[in-house]
Amino acid sequence: MQLSSSSKTVIDDAILRFVERYGVPDLDISITKGRGIIFEKGFSLFGLKDNSDENGIYMLSSVVKTITAFAVVKASENHDLDLNCRVLI
Repeated sequence: MQLSSSSKTVIDDAILRFVERYGVPDLDISITKGRGIIFEKGFSLFGLKDNSDENGIYMLSSVVKTITAFAVVKASENHDLDLNCRVLI
């Protein structure tokens, strides 16, 4: 399934307003339906990105979050990390 041009325009406009309003320097978005990607694009506050790059730093950082979460759970299971301790800020 592909999005219509008008739907893509609505998404583009909404994301650009978000990027500008909150000063987000770069943002990549993928919208999926079922097992397929129906919209994928990169946005930049500085206008330097033309398209989302599946090999870019944002995709890598998404993988890093998963690896970090796995490491935290393993450390907790091995009693090297207590997930219930108080955090003082």
